[in-house]
Parts: sequence; structure tokens; C-alpha cells
Amino acid sequence: MINFYRDKKLNLGMSVRAAFSITLHIRDIDLLHKIKAYFGDVGLVTQWKDSAIFKVQSIKEISENIIPHFDKYSLITQKQADYLLFKEIVILMLRKEHLSKKGLQLIINIKASLNLGLSEDLKETFPETKPVARLVIKDQKIPNPEWVAGFTSGDGSFYISAFNSPTRKLGVQVRI
Repeated sequence: MINFYRDKKLNLGMSVRAAFSITLHIRDIDLLHKIKAYFGDVGLVTQWKDSAIFKVQSIKEISENIIPHFDKYSLITQKQADYLLFKEIVILMLRKEHLSKKGLQLIINIKASLNLGLSEDLKETFPETKPVARLVIKDQKIPNPEWVAGFTSGDGSFYISAFNSPTRKLGVQVRI
């Protein structure tokens, strides 16, 4: 995620922050601590209401720990396109380009194509924004069986439903 904040210290009036985060239900907080350890114990694990969040906000830790992982183990969904735009912004930040008006506008142009795009405030602040091209990820292939387990851990569910059904002998139908 790339966020922009009003910053009176900068002549540009904005500061840019990059963050990598994973949000899960609070019952999975132990998993987030293991992910944190996997990435070299960088970032923080926090709780908010019924959510647990692993977040890395240091540009150095993102560039040294998070980006190499996703360069080696590519995402295979359209999220890969977002990752590549995020990585491009991180590289610009490492080069300190976000500290110039031209560099900041370039980052805004990239952010306009990333995830949810720009907030109304950013659209008003940067009216000359021209979103960059966002890749369309094609030919997605599952690289190995572990990928399915990881994807299911993040987005899958196993459930059973039971509901009244007058056509069933016991008056209830169960579906898995």
C-alpha cells in the first residue's frame, strides 16, 4: 500500500509512505507472528478489533525483505500487477525521487493505477495525474501444490450449511 500524508515539513506539502501488510482474523495472529519471523523479524504485528495485522513500513525492510520474496515467488493473480506498480514506487522512493515535485507526480501517476486508485483529496491536489498502464496478468499457472494451500489459507473457506427443507425426510438439508 502507498499512502500520502500532509506534511508541513516538506515544501511539497505531502509525504509518501510505503507499507506491506497482511490482515487476518484475530484468531490467526500466531500465523502473522510466524510470517513476521519468516521475513527476518521485520515489521510489527498489531491487533485492531477482531483483526490482526502484520505490517512492514520501513522502506529499507520492504526493499530488502519483502520485494526479494515476491520477486522469487511471483503472485499469479492480478495482484501481481499491483505488486509490480508497488515495487516501482519503492524503487523511486529508494532513489529519493519522492522528494521532488516531478518524482512525487510520477508516484501519484503510478498510485492512480494501483489497487483502489486515488482518493478524492489526491485527485484535487494533483489534477494533472495521468494513470500509468497496469499489466493484465495472463496465462496464470499454479506453480506448485503449496501455492493452493497458501491461497486457501488466505482466501479459502470450508463450511457446512444446514437449512430447513420440507422435501427431506428429516426436514433439514445439509450441504458441505
